[in-house]
Amino acid sequence: GRGVGFTGGHFHWNWAEPNYRKMVLNAIVWVAGDNVPKDGVPVSRLSMEDMKANQDFKPNPKKANLEKIAKDVEAWQKDLK
Repeated sequence: GRGVGFTGGHFHWNWAEPNYRKMVLNAIVWVAGDNVPKDGVPVSRLSMEDMKANQDFKPNPKKANLEKIAKDVEAWQKDLK
C-alpha cells in the first residue's frame, strides 16, 4: 500500500496557494495508485470569494488581515488561468 502524511491543514488561507493544492492533489493521486502527471495535477484559480465561501467560521478581523490575504491570494495565482 501507499500512504502520505500531511499536517498542513492549520490555516485555511494556505489552500489558495496553487503549489500547496497541487502537492495535496498529487499525493491523493499517488496514494490511489494512479500515475501523477509529469507537471503534477493541474489546479485552477481560486478567488477570495471562493476562499471565504468555504470557511467553517467567519474570519476574525483581529487575527486575519483580509486585505493582505486578498493581495497574497492574487499574487500566488498570478500565473494561473
